[in-house]
Amino acid sequence: MNFITTAFPTLEKLLPYSEYQHWAVYVGEGHVIHLAPPCEYFTYLLSLTYVRATVKKGKLYVVVGNNDYRINNILDEKYEPRPIQEIVQDAHGLLGKELPYSVLTRHCEHFVTELRYGKPQSCQVQPLGPYHKNKNQEYSL
Repeated sequence: MNFITTAFPTLEKLLPYSEYQHWAVYVGEGHVIHLAPPCEYFTYLLSLTYVRATVKKGKLYVVVGNNDYRINNILDEKYEPRPIQEIVQDAHGLLGKELPYSVLTRHCEHFVTELRYGKPQSCQVQPLGPYHKNKNQEYSL
């Protein structure tokens, strides 16, 4: 699992729901806001069939469960992060909303990177380009 952060509070998190990693925004006091999968046992194959997902807030340790997690600020080198207060405020403003979902163009990583940078980006689903997947299912340049 990955985290993205710059200063307190830490901001984006990547959580392992399947072979892809799940991203969320850390909003302080042990809570994250994320584009939640439609069910607890969400898999890549199921993700191909859903067209909407809900923005939810939860305790980090509940969302993460027994999985590992880490901070991931890889796009900070490419894009200027928005101010932390704006990211957290905008994330709270989306709570409870159903948003379009697509494994290729609108998933949890797009949700988090749009909040952080103002640009929806994903390193996980780009079949070509500068990113690759290593043996630990983590992505890097």
